Amino acid sequence: MDMAFMVSVIIPVYNAEPYIRECIESILSQTYTNFELLLVDDGSPDDCGRICDEYAEQDIRIHVFHKENGGVSKARNLGLEYAKGNYICFIDSDDWVDVDMLETLIGWEQKKQTDLLFYGFKYESSTGCSDTINLLRQLSDIYEGADSIVEVCYLLEKHELFGWTWNKLFKNSIIQKEQIRFNEEISIQEDHIFTLEYLKYSTCIGIYPYTPYHYRIVQGSLTDKIHPYLMYKKKTLLLFQARMDWVATIEYADVSVHFYRQFATYIFLFELLYYYRISIHQIENKLEEIKFIREMIKRYALKGEMLKMYILYVMSCLPSFICYILLQSYAIVKRK
Repeated sequence: MDMAFMVSVIIPVYNAEPYIRECIESILSQTYTNFELLLVDDGSPDDCGRICDEYAEQDIRIHVFHKENGGVSKARNLGLEYAKGNYICFIDSDDWVDVDMLETLIGWEQKKQTDLLFYGFKYESSTGCSDTINLLRQLSDIYEGADSIVEVCYLLEKHELFGWTWNKLFKNSIIQKEQIRFNEEISIQEDHIFTLEYLKYSTCIGIYPYTPYHYRIVQGSLTDKIHPYLMYKKKTLLLFQARMDWVATIEYADVSVHFYRQFATYIFLFELLYYYRISIHQIENKLEEIKFIREMIKRYALKGEMLKMYILYVMSCLPSFICYILLQSYAIVKRK
């Protein structure tokens, strides 16, 4: 196989001492050997930093960066600053990949020549494993043109296969030319916003029914954290803006773009209500937040959806047990 293309594998490392060796070994065991491994120690309090240095002494393809803890976005951005590969691949430090992943992805990419390649993953937990192969088989294709790209991205978002960065192969030339970086103000769904920004400069994407990535569900990782309400609120606003900015770059209006705007708006308003509800104990000025949410509903709710959004809004302000009773009553009436 042609080894002309280098892959930069970026791994932000934090609190993953029980898993980091397996993660690194899965990269070093790759059948495709033209890669560099960028390990960014995000001020991890455990022994991860020393373990990364240990591996770097054994293999010149490994580069380790130590920094103060600043979150996954800053860690990935540091990796991007030093990445020299033709392609970028992200992996989390408590996950691992199949040994033929890079060879398979680069081989596919050399034939298809896309700007962005989606592939699958397996959820790994103590209770078992599940993967995403069935949907990927249905969607497997090359997508060119705004209409088809927006349509398939909607389906990927709907089935929660869109936002992650570790199930994609990015072109480093696009990332560096357009200076695409992770938003360092947030630490949830920052990868979703990064992908949307990248899509502005993508004219061809591919979906490959292949699941080499093993996503481990653990406690205490970079992504498994409880976030304050203001972080949720900021994330929701930024993600909505990123979705709208992406489709705004499409020069003509069509059914897919219009439908995606509706989808993005509904998710935005629903998440505002949801995060307000689950974080209500954190909010000091509840009246101010209620006014803000009400203003967002008035500004963005689509025709025909206004009543539904107001019902959700009102329910979000009620105690949990009242919401439960109302929903149960509705379900009983509907069954009759």
